[in-house]
Amino acid sequence: MSMENKPPKYFEMIYIDELSSYSDPELRAMGFSQDGPCDKHKQIMSETPVHLNKSSVQRLVDECDSYMPPPPENDSLETLAELYKVYERNSASSLSDHDSMKKYHGLEMPQLFADTLKGWGYDPSIQELSDLLFDAEIVCLNIQYKYNRPRPYQLAEYYGMPLNIVTNKDMDSPSYPCLEHVQAALLALRCGQYVNFKRKKELVKLTAQVARAKLMGACNFPSDTSLSLVLATHIFGATSFGEKARVKETYRQNRKLNRRKNKSRAYNRRTHK
Repeated sequence: MSMENKPPKYFEMIYIDELSSYSDPELRAMGFSQDGPCDKHKQIMSETPVHLNKSSVQRLVDECDSYMPPPPENDSLETLAELYKVYERNSASSLSDHDSMKKYHGLEMPQLFADTLKGWGYDPSIQELSDLLFDAEIVCLNIQYKYNRPRPYQLAEYYGMPLNIVTNKDMDSPSYPCLEHVQAALLALRCGQYVNFKRKKELVKLTAQVARAKLMGACNFPSDTSLSLVLATHIFGATSFGEKARVKETYRQNRKLNRRKNKSRAYNRRTHK
């Protein structure tokens, strides 16, 4: 059977020169869902956010192309290489890894971040973190269905690649961007307002563990998580917390600039006496 009418085997696919020109219209057109959002997701996508407003949600969705390029085509070499990386990570994962992956499910994350802060002596509001989680879900679902990228297991079935799916909880929507990683990054940005720089680095590591779990569990492609922090930053900037952070940073920068001006004036007075 020729290359034109059969998918390449997964263990050959990275090494076949013909793949550089391989294209399958059916594969390229494949999406996560052919029928659009399910009723549950339609309901969530139309909900009123807590720390955002509907106009800011629409703006984030409409302008996402300016800071989040569309995912690569399904039949591209880039997607193929990503799928193989997912397969390698997934194959190398152990049962203990599988257990740890489950704690990074979205609904458990507010408690996870709150417990982390409490261990450092802070007392964050779990309800506030849960509301931010919900706002991120509204934005992400709208963007996910805009791109409608299939999940790794859907492309794996096409290539005959065995994947060990750890949990189906986080795979009921399109793959790009990774919802749970965006949520984790958004919570890290909010929690980072409580702590010093050293603690912020720990929050970044916690966010990275969520991305790692998504890849090991074959839930997402690497490019699904690569721009999550960018999207989370834009969502955070549209909240009242982000506005307060901008005002604080502007005040800090102005103070810094004024100190430099004062030092310059004092120097000029001393040198021109």
